[in-house]
Amino acid sequence: MAILTLACLLASAQALATEPVPDRPMSTATGYLVAARSLELELGGRWQQGFTVPARIKFGAGKVFEPRVGFDLSGVDGGHPNLMVGGKVGLIQEEGIGLALLASSAFPIAEGERWHGTLRALMTLPFDRFAVRANVGGDLYYDGEGIAFGGVPLSAALELPFTSSVGAFLEAGTIAGAGWDQALLDGGLCWRLTEIMVLDTAVGWDIGAGSPFVHLGMTTNLGRVGG
Repeated sequence: MAILTLACLLASAQALATEPVPDRPMSTATGYLVAARSLELELGGRWQQGFTVPARIKFGAGKVFEPRVGFDLSGVDGGHPNLMVGGKVGLIQEEGIGLALLASSAFPIAEGERWHGTLRALMTLPFDRFAVRANVGGDLYYDGEGIAFGGVPLSAALELPFTSSVGAFLEAGTIAGAGWDQALLDGGLCWRLTEIMVLDTAVGWDIGAGSPFVHLGMTTNLGRVGG
């Protein structure tokens, strides 16, 4: 059913696709938004003490807002889609700097799923030979009795293009005050397969969980919607 839904999205999206703006596979989101009236799909596989299939659909609702819906395809048929809804608000979207706010919230559906949400400031700064991403914000979650503060997530990534179509990244993140107990380190490669599709792969270590993780996926721009 989930695969059929994605197929319908692919078939219904109109032409005039533009260059994608991937957030994956990094935990550090980009400060840029997808193009206005443009529909974008992020799809991947993640292994960390089990296998999941994260997916996200993003839409450029004008030039300053990007609504998005994320879910886990591997959990849809079992009733645990881990649904996340939210959006980015672009504060600065210029050639040379991307600054945005990201707000997202879990949407518990199945028994056992609990609410959590985040509000983050996102920044991307390109330089001559590399680009820097940085995120900072605040997390909240439901602990069974009420809403609790989850800490201040901090993360940064360095993007290193090798050619016009192939690049690498290095990333580190943690929760402020938690140090290595909540830290993660990862790195990977991104390959611009076509003008509208980017493939990615990454490996890393979740120090807090004490386990490695592996990403493999793609981001593709599906075209303009709504004329």
